[in-house]
Amino acid sequence: MTTQIYSIGDIKKDLQNVGRLFESSDTLGGINSRHIKSLEEKFKNKTGRDSVFVSSCTNGIYLALKKLNLQNEYVIMPPITFFGIASAIIKAGGIPLYSRVDEYGLMDIESVYELIDQYKVRAVIPSHINNRYVDIPKIDVIVIEDAAPAFGMKRIDNSCVVSDTTNTSVISFSYGKPLTAGEGGMILGDDADWYRGQRYCGLINVDGQYGYGTFNVEEPELKLSNTAISAALVMNKLRSLEENIERARNIAKYYNSVFGKMQEAELYINGNHQTFVILSEQKIEISQLLEKNNVKSYYSHRPVYLNNAFENFKGAIRYKATSQNYFNKILHIPCRSDLSDHEVNLIANTVKQALIQ
Repeated sequence: MTTQIYSIGDIKKDLQNVGRLFESSDTLGGINSRHIKSLEEKFKNKTGRDSVFVSSCTNGIYLALKKLNLQNEYVIMPPITFFGIASAIIKAGGIPLYSRVDEYGLMDIESVYELIDQYKVRAVIPSHINNRYVDIPKIDVIVIEDAAPAFGMKRIDNSCVVSDTTNTSVISFSYGKPLTAGEGGMILGDDADWYRGQRYCGLINVDGQYGYGTFNVEEPELKLSNTAISAALVMNKLRSLEENIERARNIAKYYNSVFGKMQEAELYINGNHQTFVILSEQKIEISQLLEKNNVKSYYSHRPVYLNNAFENFKGAIRYKATSQNYFNKILHIPCRSDLSDHEVNLIANTVKQALIQ
């Protein structure tokens, strides 16, 4: 059987490693699981910020918005991001307002100023994506950073995107992230006790015991549970995070030396490089040739407003051109740290061949 090369790493080895960490007395979903507590403490020590484990990055952003008690107020977001951000804004009582994006799909700050001047804006949610970060100036609204793939990423001045900020940041442990656990997320910021109080978990109560919860649900809410398995997986990944990021950055450097000047994206070496970003009008041809060699690539998130549920929110038409220009060129190829040298050379030479044609 032919082996497929994916952008997303295999977690089978990680599952084998964490199995030995569990005892028969461990609960898999209790909020007070020792694995979840250990992970939160580890993150606090590593980042210097209060850290609360949540069921997903999307739910973390929802909780950060819920805390604002939005009353049909606008929340600015980029149209190039996971559609769950728009869903979180709506569920929290806000209205999505799309910004302009740059050539890498990042929120354009000048358009944020324009929107703040015209609308009653309560918050801004920049998304750090494509191995890059949004440089956020001081603005007179609340900023919640969608830092889903940004753990370990550094700014130009070598400060940490997730740690060195006063804004609430939310990261993801979903597939394709530096700390992949299948699902889960972490809120970093103030009011940790408030966030912990929002983590309802069905029949497993806040003490991690089975049976009906002892807490009272104050308002209609979703199940925002956490699993000890995800927490243990992340703890396992943390042990080799720096080494894995360094390996991925070296692969990115090699790709850039082989075909970097043949496409439009500039290498930002301080990114995490779970994937390597290509900007080219030949993206379909590149993807098809990679597929012939059993290499899986993907196009990135399509603009949120192309989904029927979100097409009518303001900003969709006004800034449509920049989003479409980005989406017409973006392509992600595998750059993860566990690629073999043979796989790296295969991918690099295949992309180069496609760009020459």
